[in-house]
Amino acid sequence: MPALLFRFSGILQGDFNFEFYSMPELPDLENFKQYFKSTSLHKKIEDIKSTDRSLIYGAVFDDFKEELEGKSFADVSRRGKFLVAEVENSKKNVVFHFGMTGRLLYTKTEGDRDEEGSEDFAQVEFIFENGYELRWINNRKFGRIYLVENIDEIELLR
Repeated sequence: MPALLFRFSGILQGDFNFEFYSMPELPDLENFKQYFKSTSLHKKIEDIKSTDRSLIYGAVFDDFKEELEGKSFADVSRRGKFLVAEVENSKKNVVFHFGMTGRLLYTKTEGDRDEEGSEDFAQVEFIFENGYELRWINNRKFGRIYLVENIDEIELLR
């Protein structure tokens, strides 16, 4: 069962609204992996957008984007709490760490912007040629995306 984090808002005004953040656990990562497989494999990446480029490690954003544009994800696997996406025709892997509140959302490009958190917290968007995109949503910015040749380059995976 995922751990739940609570955020209280409006307490000083007497308004008790609760927002629940689910910390991804290993079963959640398995679900993310299956979701990624069923939505994002073998789809050509047309563009990549990011609202916080500091969350990308292993390359500056422009190099990250250049390495992935025109390519697609060949396969995805899980190692601990990381998803490892192999990039077709590349020696590089894109490794996703979801932090405390991360998740994925596959949706029509420019669609579902009103879904809770999808617009404000989509830190990286992989836009595919088919008119859909994969959003890496990272509310609290504890997650990271790595671009590496060998996943052992990531200290937490050694």
